[in-house]
Amino acid sequence: MVHVQVLKRSNAEYLVGDPAREITDVSQRATGQWRGTMASRVGLTGKVSAADLDGVYRGQLPQGNLRASSKRSTVGWDIILAAPKSISLLYADVDHARARAVIEAHERGVDAVIDYLEDSVMVAQRKDRDGEPLRIRGICAARFTHGVSRSLDPHLHSHVCLPNVAQAHDGRFGALDVRGLFAHRQAMDALYRSVMRSSLTATLDIPFASLEAGCDRIVGISRTQELAFSHRRLELLEGQQGRDDKATPSRRELEALWRQRAKHLIDVVEPMRRRGAKTLDEYHFAQHLEMSSFRPRDVVASLCNAASHGLSVETLGLMTTSWSGRRGVGVYEVPLMRQDVMPSPHELRVLGPRPSDFERYEQWEVARRVLDLDRHRDVRTQQRARGEWGLR
Repeated sequence: MVHVQVLKRSNAEYLVGDPAREITDVSQRATGQWRGTMASRVGLTGKVSAADLDGVYRGQLPQGNLRASSKRSTVGWDIILAAPKSISLLYADVDHARARAVIEAHERGVDAVIDYLEDSVMVAQRKDRDGEPLRIRGICAARFTHGVSRSLDPHLHSHVCLPNVAQAHDGRFGALDVRGLFAHRQAMDALYRSVMRSSLTATLDIPFASLEAGCDRIVGISRTQELAFSHRRLELLEGQQGRDDKATPSRRELEALWRQRAKHLIDVVEPMRRRGAKTLDEYHFAQHLEMSSFRPRDVVASLCNAASHGLSVETLGLMTTSWSGRRGVGVYEVPLMRQDVMPSPHELRVLGPRPSDFERYEQWEVARRVLDLDRHRDVRTQQRARGEWGLR
């Protein structure tokens, strides 16, 4: 799930001050990390400090040309990416090596979204002399990963703090166009979950359920277990909107609490069918695309949601190579042609659905090109036989 909200300085102070021991005790590193091409270009790397973050929120990037200001109308946005509850329960495993693998898969999905923001979503608020949108030279974002809710239930999520400042290709620093952030929210959500599923499948061989049961559901974790560790959701449904100060227990203390809560769980077995071959559900892909549009962001969301085992960043990049150079950016995307994004029924009948594995998909694409050449050669042979096409 992806949620976008306006960032306040009080939120930033809370994120920097939260030790997130449920994460640091497992990963053995600081929870706050700088991310983005612009961050590395201006020298912001590694752990996030309060002083650096405050300076960025005031519009003062290192090596930038903007004056620091404490009266900016919007300092930035807080992009919250939360793992599905079944994956959060997997992260709560007492085996810390297994929990660390889940955290890494989650952060790999978050980093994929940050790269997508740079490449396809964010542009400068101002335009060039011809009225065209100005692309930016990357973003400067701070990623904070947490593992529990305020009710101390397993809740793996990250806050991506995106300051409202970037450098455009003309060299000047300025504000960002936020419209693309909301327009691409579904694509960002699908991309995050898909990359995370792909990583979990590759590292831990996690069995995901069929698309009918929800492609983010892990076989063996029922709805009853998910609801038993969703106290914060129940509090919100009961109208408890207030927020108490968040406790910061250690990982071992949390595991003891989770075992205690699991004792009162009366589990109901829920039959779920494990997904077999690692291929795209082409019917699900086509159905979702026909109901939305052929804009690049809708194609990305459809591809990611149609792969129950997930897609790696490399596989998704290969699938979008043919049209990625002319898709536009932000809200200025250009709709694509149907034949650019959907295999023909003949190709699917001969070659089968597209694989979600990178190497197998490469082979599928090679076979597709050979099939197209063979079909083109057959058409020319038939035209010669009818006298409709001759040699020159």
